[in-house]
Amino acid sequence: DTVKNIRLLDPTIVESTYQALEAKLDFFGFKDLDVDRYTVDDETTQVVIGARELDSSKLPQNTWEAKHLSYTHGYGIALAPANAVTSNGQPDFLVGDIPITDAPGHTAPVKLDRPEIYFGEHIDGSDGDGYAIVGTKLVEQGGTVKTKYEGKGGVAMDSFTRRAAFALRFGDVEPLISSYLTDQSRILYNRDIGTRVRSIAPFVKWDNDPYPVIADGHLDYVIDGYTTSATYPYAQTANTDGLDDGDLKAEEFNYLRNSVKAVVDSYDGTVSLYMTDDLYGAKDPVIRAYAEAFPKLFKNSDQIPATIRQHLRYPEDMFRVQTSMWGRYHLANPADFYRADDNWDVAQNPPSTPDAKADTSSLPSSSASSTILPYYLLMKLPQETKSDFLIFRPFVQHSKEGSRRQLTSFMVGLSDMGLKDNGNYGHLEVFTMADDKGQRNREVDGPLIAHQKIVSDVASGASRELTLLNGSGGGSKVQFGNMLIVPIDQGLLYVRPLYVSGDTADSPPVLRKVFIEMGGQVQIGDTLSEALKKLFPTAEIDTREASKTPTTPAGGTPTTTPGGTPTPAAKNPEQLIASAIVLFDQADQALRSGGATGIADYQSKTAQAEDLIRQANQALGGTTTTTTTAIDGSTPTTR
Repeated sequence: DTVKNIRLLDPTIVESTYQALEAKLDFFGFKDLDVDRYTVDDETTQVVIGARELDSSKLPQNTWEAKHLSYTHGYGIALAPANAVTSNGQPDFLVGDIPITDAPGHTAPVKLDRPEIYFGEHIDGSDGDGYAIVGTKLVEQGGTVKTKYEGKGGVAMDSFTRRAAFALRFGDVEPLISSYLTDQSRILYNRDIGTRVRSIAPFVKWDNDPYPVIADGHLDYVIDGYTTSATYPYAQTANTDGLDDGDLKAEEFNYLRNSVKAVVDSYDGTVSLYMTDDLYGAKDPVIRAYAEAFPKLFKNSDQIPATIRQHLRYPEDMFRVQTSMWGRYHLANPADFYRADDNWDVAQNPPSTPDAKADTSSLPSSSASSTILPYYLLMKLPQETKSDFLIFRPFVQHSKEGSRRQLTSFMVGLSDMGLKDNGNYGHLEVFTMADDKGQRNREVDGPLIAHQKIVSDVASGASRELTLLNGSGGGSKVQFGNMLIVPIDQGLLYVRPLYVSGDTADSPPVLRKVFIEMGGQVQIGDTLSEALKKLFPTAEIDTREASKTPTTPAGGTPTTTPGGTPTPAAKNPEQLIASAIVLFDQADQALRSGGATGIADYQSKTAQAEDLIRQANQALGGTTTTTTTAIDGSTPTTR
């Protein structure tokens, strides 16, 4: 189960890939991608999901009617499994496109009956431009889908007084004089979900990373809320260095509870606030006091809909604070605590490019930018019988300048919740590195050591591949995805995907290689399956990766990768394609050998293979798409 769900897509890197492949129109955008889990083909699968929100700064017209009456909403989502890519290294979208389309051959993980997004994560209303008026005489534009708002959100503009009031509020005379408005028109404002929940509950501090959930046919956003205090007795002020700017970063506190979860409907803006302090095993007196003061504001956690409960996750900002503090407070002996001999630091973050390794020695371990950020995984922990959806962060021994890089432990926050109970939600577990006798093992590679072994390994060909992809001829950009630590039995497997993109804005990153390291051994493959097979030659590997056969991703165009049995004297289309694949394989081998001779051989064999594909295309009377890898490692050329 762990190997099946190893995450290959890094949300921070493939955001531009989602934008290029799934935005569809300039005024739609994916501003943030999130990791979640959904049922795909009857199995729980880790996915990367993004909401296609409206970007009003890129509308085709800059008129008041366009900004506020016609282009009023975003549309739908793009969802792809986190553990698989297509044969050309792109996300294998299971849900996407406009209108919403499911990938053929898969059981749809979600059903979205109400894809319009009127309230979202990135709708800026700070300058008064964030409002929309629905129910007018104009048709609302949702890309290729035209619609009319049928929800109950917003305020009716059914009188002269109300129109005048909103014209005054937003500094626009048009709400008062526009002939497109009717008595059925409604104005939607405070459409940014962060602004919305802060207006309702300003005494709650909100997490920086809301995430979308498909529930009961519509899109909701879930936001974690916190209660804090700076006056809890005998408690140390929290270290917030590892937080991004936001509510908690701006706060000084020594008490922190995730006592609220907000669910915001993206269609009508309805906000439901749930008290969730009991999910962590103890009541929070702070939120209980607010609940007494505002008796109708909060619902109990057992009222969270089942379709939302199964997507709750351990809150990221709280986990960042906890892991930052745990480095010292894991010590149980008072003398050890005050000597601070065995303090831990959050592990150093390996550089994102192969040639940045020389700069890592000066990274201070206390710098938030140099430490690994928590990431969500679906994995099976040691000694467990099933996979858990969890948030993960590793530790190394404390040192002033980040010079100690051996792994000491890792902490996880569990997120799985039963439909009728709390399951193991909210549990924190720490795993320490120990030998067979239970003594601390101080020789386990940390993430930075594993990275350095990967980029310098000669035996596996990793360093040669990186040199070819990163520096041959220019015109391409190479970057690593997350360094993932995957416990397998009593060992640790490091997995790091490599993305390649062109140097232009319309050339998004695609997955090209997967590097793995375990026990000092490094392997590389075009796919995770290939790399694992090299490390474990006799094992049966099932990683759920997309096959190398022609596929039609949801919302995309068909892509074809040649395949078949080689036949030297090819005459019919099948034989022509079979011979082409032999030449493509030989071309790849020539490219890996390097040098001027290898590059020349690569070009010659690629040209021969493409000629065979053209012949097959002519014989079939149709069009065929072939994809080849550029010598400089840039984005593949499609012919």
